[in-house]
Amino acid sequence: MIPAERTVVHAVRYGGSAASEGSAVMATYSGLPTKLVSAANGVDYAYRDTGEGPEPLVLLQHFGGNLDNWDPALIDTLASTRRVVTFDNAGVGGSTGTTPDSIEQMARDAIAFLTAMGFGRADILGFSIGSFVAQEIALIRPDLVRGPDPAGHGEDLPRIRARVPVPASRRIRRRRRGIPGQTGLA
Repeated sequence: MIPAERTVVHAVRYGGSAASEGSAVMATYSGLPTKLVSAANGVDYAYRDTGEGPEPLVLLQHFGGNLDNWDPALIDTLASTRRVVTFDNAGVGGSTGTTPDSIEQMARDAIAFLTAMGFGRADILGFSIGSFVAQEIALIRPDLVRGPDPAGHGEDLPRIRARVPVPASRRIRRRRRGIPGQTGLA
């Protein structure tokens, strides 16, 4: 489990500034501490928060990814112009709970995180399976999402609406790639 410090949400903002002749210096993503926020679903979500701005860009990870899988250079670049939040979904990395077995449950867990953070609206950037989750969030709670930005996905919205369980979606992608019988990560 990733060490985390428990804090009250928004009590401490990382990525803040240190004045030096009018310029701001941001902490880099790789140097940010992991914090926890407790959600109404009973899960303590591990997250990192950097940059400044009124509406955050929340990043959703690829299958099996956690906070440490994000490229610090990407996060630092994004955070130079806006607030960026990354988190581990339920049962992954530093978050408690049970690992979800469907895109719909991943989306519901992500909604619980967004709600616990007090985000009225957010931009959502999903990578790989995170792009499916972003689209599902937009279907379940369109009021919460300013814009789902899917990246690195190969399926379309009808597949998301069908709520294909994660293991089945991995088997489908493996068959398409011509890798018979393998059940590892896609």
